[in-house]
Amino acid sequence: MQQFSLTTGFLLLGAGENRISGAYWRGDEKNKMLSRVYGTVWETPEQLKGYNKMMEEAKKRDHRKIGKEMDLFSIQESAGGGLVFWHPKGGRMRNIIENYWKEIHVENGYDLVYSPHVADVDLWKTSGKSRSPRGTNMHPFLDAQGWGSMPCGNKH
Repeated sequence: MQQFSLTTGFLLLGAGENRISGAYWRGDEKNKMLSRVYGTVWETPEQLKGYNKMMEEAKKRDHRKIGKEMDLFSIQESAGGGLVFWHPKGGRMRNIIENYWKEIHVENGYDLVYSPHVADVDLWKTSGKSRSPRGTNMHPFLDAQGWGSMPCGNKH
């Protein structure tokens, strides 16, 4: 296979398809289905082979797979995607890593700062953290008294 890229001018000798997904135009199921093709392009077939080998090795070391196999943690989609529930062995491991991280930072002159994860939303407005990633004024978990969770998982 040989293809010439008009955008880069490179002769492309290797291309790999990673995955395909679909989406409706403008997110409306009444519209036509569009296809997304995710892939990579390489100058040589050897580069493509190297990339594929690296990706296979990465799959073997996927923290989600290893964490489940070793009973370190679980992820409950019903609680929210990506939220980790630490099991006893994983909790001990996390504690060791966090203690090491804190020790190294203090040894190098850093101070540790802790802030609440839930506070009056005015605090998040003052810090400039009250906007959602899309730029709206929507604030997660805002209750009737004006309390809200820390936006975007900011630590301070």
